[in-house]
Amino acid sequence: MVEFGRRLHDACAQHGVAWTGHCIAYDDLKLVIENEKQSSSVSVAADTEASQQEFRYALDREIEKAVLFVLQEQGSIAAELERLAERRAIVIQKHLTITTLQLVRGNDHHLFPAQLLRQ
Repeated sequence: MVEFGRRLHDACAQHGVAWTGHCIAYDDLKLVIENEKQSSSVSVAADTEASQQEFRYALDREIEKAVLFVLQEQGSIAAELERLAERRAIVIQKHLTITTLQLVRGNDHHLFPAQLLRQ
């Protein structure tokens, strides 16, 4: 577990600057726990509950940050897939038009491949 924070940081950094602000800040969460440990030796139950609430809040913020980034990336991927599907439809329509013209003219040696028509 000692290496987890470093591995998490390295994995996030590997994806570039776009991911840097969206990865879970493990070291910050660890600091919240360490601060709670230091204060727990002299604290009462109410302070312990407050420390736990502070950690849960910090953890929720980190999870929300990561989830929102994933949703944003998912939206970008979906938009790109839609754009590619539209381009594919245009290409297929152009090929169908060319094939139809070739058939009408009696020149059928450049027909559109049947496997592409089935997709």
